[in-house]
Amino acid sequence: MFSTRFAILAAAVCLTLMTVHHERAQTYSVGGYTWDITNGVKRVLPVDPPQVSGFNFFDSEFLKDTDFDRTKTLGWMMSGSSPNGNPRFVELGNAVVRKIFLVDWEGMRLPNRPGEDFVVYEVGSAGAPEAFMVAVRKKGETTFSRWRYEFANTYTANYLVFATAFNLDDFGIGEDESIDAILIANLIDADRVDDASGQGNVILGGGSGYVPVQGPLSDTPTQPYQSTRFDADIVYVGVLHDILPPGFAVSGTVTLGDFGGDVTQVPVEVEIRKNGSVVRSERINLSSSGGYTLRDVEPGTYDIAFKASHWLR
Repeated sequence: MFSTRFAILAAAVCLTLMTVHHERAQTYSVGGYTWDITNGVKRVLPVDPPQVSGFNFFDSEFLKDTDFDRTKTLGWMMSGSSPNGNPRFVELGNAVVRKIFLVDWEGMRLPNRPGEDFVVYEVGSAGAPEAFMVAVRKKGETTFSRWRYEFANTYTANYLVFATAFNLDDFGIGEDESIDAILIANLIDADRVDDASGQGNVILGGGSGYVPVQGPLSDTPTQPYQSTRFDADIVYVGVLHDILPPGFAVSGTVTLGDFGGDVTQVPVEVEIRKNGSVVRSERINLSSSGGYTLRDVEPGTYDIAFKASHWLR
């Protein structure tokens, strides 16, 4: 078997530098969660409907009495402005109409660390949370996880916001794996969840399951949502630890000895192995000189093995 051990030492150093040399830390605490605004999402994009004009935006009290950069609130970011210069939230759909938007870090990623990983702030009145759900996309994949609905964790009266914290474990994201985007949407009246507690993975549009209930911060915690409480108002996503840069590209050359054919026409299977376990496999084509590039590789030390018609030796 042709195998080579490589350490992404330069990449690891770059990662450390990029983590340490953030913009000046700007930390805020709302609803019992502390986060650095420099880790905040970089884009807010409409998904359904696909036009910004399909959403409504309204002013919020969120961190209005601080030096918080109001242009980082989701309503301001999606709409591009705030007529009164105030923090802005995105209003979602209603009991029968679902609206969805996406937030991301423009190629950077949020790793799964122990405990909660991000918190969504929803504008509302005390005792009256509104129904929304989230899904996440694992870095390197094209599809999103199942949707999750969870009860709000805290309410902050002076900012009129509920905080709902999410743990990436609950979306099937492994330890030290990462995500690169989050979807946020309102529940509709027909949706159900898979857990008798009234929260959990969402069964879209009904079917077998349990009616979502409002949770402990509601005046009626064990009751379903009223028809007027599906238009959740999302103002901010707080990220609870440092985001990371994209993965790194690893290049090299495979020496094929006395092989006399055209190496560019022979697909090669590649395995990246860490501590004896395969962590990634893919099929690539070599250049005419046997060169290869593996993109978006996580920092670390690996063995890499190549196979054409047999494992190369």
